[in-house]
Amino acid sequence: MPNKRLIVIKVGSNTLTNASGRLDLNNLRELSDQLAVLHRKKYNIILVSSGAIVAGTERLKLNHSIKTMPEKQAAASVGQSLLINEYNNFLEPYGISLGQILMTSDELRNENKAKNLKNTFYTLLKLKVIPIVNENDSVAVDEIKVGDNDTLSAHVAILTKAKMLIILTDSEGLHTKNPHKDKKAKLITEVKKVTPEIEKLASSESSPGGVGGMLTKVKAAKMVNDKGIPLIIAHGRKRGILNQIVEGKKVGTYFHPKK
Repeated sequence: MPNKRLIVIKVGSNTLTNASGRLDLNNLRELSDQLAVLHRKKYNIILVSSGAIVAGTERLKLNHSIKTMPEKQAAASVGQSLLINEYNNFLEPYGISLGQILMTSDELRNENKAKNLKNTFYTLLKLKVIPIVNENDSVAVDEIKVGDNDTLSAHVAILTKAKMLIILTDSEGLHTKNPHKDKKAKLITEVKKVTPEIEKLASSESSPGGVGGMLTKVKAAKMVNDKGIPLIIAHGRKRGILNQIVEGKKVGTYFHPKK
């Protein structure tokens, strides 16, 4: 299957939640509207979405700082269906069907499972379905955890031979300093190669919430760049950001693929 129009999009918890730590349905609607625009333009889309634990925590009225693994897994179990339902509410009016794929690293390490997973993705895309992917937090243990959705999205992009990977977060991209702490931080618009210096810059950037941080995003860039796939980190709350990216507008930080 040709993948010239296949885009993997990862959206983080910070893009999907508001200041009180609840699901931000307004931004979820805006994101869904943007996905519908790309879908109408005949792009194949795989969405790697965080937010299940947040949604489950809210529904179960648990403390937002839950830390025990059983609590997190319970919240993920409840929240995943709620999250998918919200996406469906916003995308169904466009005539778009959704598929759900919950993964652990076991599907990536086992050759037969990886092949079956890839075929499932391709079949869903052929049927014009948008697969929504998340780590299977309700069952994953350390031995089979991918760890974060930045890394998971990189694995999905490589497995499906995507045209590009887009990571939406609460920052414009990679900066010279931590933009959450230093107003003098400047956006780095492109990275031709992920070097130790770039990783050091990324390690200084972090934001509240979420599992990853800028460093996991830069490491994801290195993973896909090595396989010839570009990665763009951009602000998930910027209106029309996805369309700007696919049209080649200079937004966010562009990580060049290895030639």
